[in-house]
Amino acid sequence: MVTRDRNHPSIVIWEMFNEIMRHGLKHLKHSFSLKAGQLDHTCMIIGAAGGFADSCSVYLPGSYEPMLTNDVHKYPGVPTAQEDYDNLLSLGETEKELKQMDQKVVRFTRSKVEPNFLTNISELGYGSIPDLETNFEQYKKEGNSITPDYRMHHQRLHDSYLAVFHQTGID
Repeated sequence: MVTRDRNHPSIVIWEMFNEIMRHGLKHLKHSFSLKAGQLDHTCMIIGAAGGFADSCSVYLPGSYEPMLTNDVHKYPGVPTAQEDYDNLLSLGETEKELKQMDQKVVRFTRSKVEPNFLTNISELGYGSIPDLETNFEQYKKEGNSITPDYRMHHQRLHDSYLAVFHQTGID
């Protein structure tokens, strides 16, 4: 893929892995990043996004050594509380800096964040309620009728959503 797409004008950074948790994949970050850098020496390379595998590192073009950074994935949902905004603004600050900002020291993401590192939020999402009626109807037609979720949970989930919507007045 790197060889195929390296000259594409929209490619400015390569990411080798995303949110890796498996120990074996952690060991591949460095070698994969170096190989990608050999194939495309013009782009930055991220070893693993999300900061789940101990840390995130960026290889600058032409570099063989990683630069440690923070890479954060956060999906606060809607409505988003002020505290979530404040936490995003204070990512990468030290405990002392947080206290000066009157912010609590809180870990609100699974991404590992170190103070005073360059911090990149590469995934930020605000999930919204899908068109559940359409989704459930499609699942009823196309879902696998022998699976437990189809036989036991699908209709219950549908009915519980409708009940909550009715109770809250958003039906």
